Amino acid sequence: TGVALSRLRERGTGLPRLTFIAALLATALWALSVAGIDGSDGIPRVAEALRNLAWLGFMYALIRRDPRTPEHRAVAILYGIVVLLVLVNASLTMLWIGSDGSILPEIATLRLVLHMMAAISAVVLVHHLYTAAAPGTRGGIRLVVVALAAMWGVDLLIYGEAWFAGFPEQLVVARGFVMVVAAPALLIAVTRNGDWSLHLSRTVAWQTLSLAAVLLYAALMVAATSFIALVSGDDARLWQTAFVVGSTATGLAFLASPRVRAWTKVKVAKHLFRHRYDYRSEWIRFTDTLGKPDDAAPLDQRIVKAVADLTDSPAGLLLVPESAGLGVGLDWNWDLPSGSAPAALATYLVDTGRIVELDAIRTGDTDAVEAAAIPQWMRDGDGWAIVPLAHLGRLQ
Repeated sequence: TGVALSRLRERGTGLPRLTFIAALLATALWALSVAGIDGSDGIPRVAEALRNLAWLGFMYALIRRDPRTPEHRAVAILYGIVVLLVLVNASLTMLWIGSDGSILPEIATLRLVLHMMAAISAVVLVHHLYTAAAPGTRGGIRLVVVALAAMWGVDLLIYGEAWFAGFPEQLVVARGFVMVVAAPALLIAVTRNGDWSLHLSRTVAWQTLSLAAVLLYAALMVAATSFIALVSGDDARLWQTAFVVGSTATGLAFLASPRVRAWTKVKVAKHLFRHRYDYRSEWIRFTDTLGKPDDAAPLDQRIVKAVADLTDSPAGLLLVPESAGLGVGLDWNWDLPSGSAPAALATYLVDTGRIVELDAIRTGDTDAVEAAAIPQWMRDGDGWAIVPLAHLGRLQ
């Protein structure tokens, strides 16, 4: 509380003052409730939810201060998911407080799972907050990151142990010592008043999304196996094993497919980022492919590979003008076709300039003119897009 009050009189600090003060006051309220009431009671759990929401608000306020915001949508969704987990858990706590006892076991199990999911997700966001800080300014935010990671890390240990073996009184006491150490760490961090500027890069956003997806998958496995244990009776262990093995095998099969990985990356970039590509990194990768022969690959193959890499495609084929149609020019990892492309395709690409999605052709979800221009060997192959390279009204 003293740290919060000291911030009220300061101006020009390197952090968002109001959200930081709110987070400190919420933490003080939670600490008082835990000290005055049994830590496993409902009131401290509600105060804990308020504490978590306040710190999430502070962290998001830091992220929002970056004036370059193309990647904010992806990170905002992650923050929204964690906030939703906290709110649902708080609602279950209120239901638990007002319950007559008939549904306590079911609510308790679900609450523990949600607590673990929220703690894991919060630690991921703390990691993202640190990596998003400019390298030269991480010293100003390091102590806050350590304090928050310790707070949510201990929460994860407590609720994980409670889920496996019952509520751990020793860890609850240890959490008190952690918060006693975290308080001066926060005080030192804010009195330094350093530069807390952040830069939310696409790479950082992708890393955070990937790590969050892995942890969310693990949390969902815990939730699913808990539900199976509740409804399956004596055969619970068998059904749990079958579910985990089956879902893991399915996930690995999808992840092993280059086509699925490329499709997922395109869809995520399309819906969560303002720009489809990080043009700087893509340009560096493009020039590296052209300038550094891979196994002494000739330049023509490296050109096709560099273009295919833009969409994480495992192969590529360059068609060049040949008579009135298009013939095979260069390829990379492609089984060369026996035929060529008709004049109708060349004319269509020049007239429209459209990128042709071959999956839509195969399913019939396209117009008749476009479908008629595509030769059969393109329909039968594994290609997924035709991109026209036109210059001065002609295919080059």
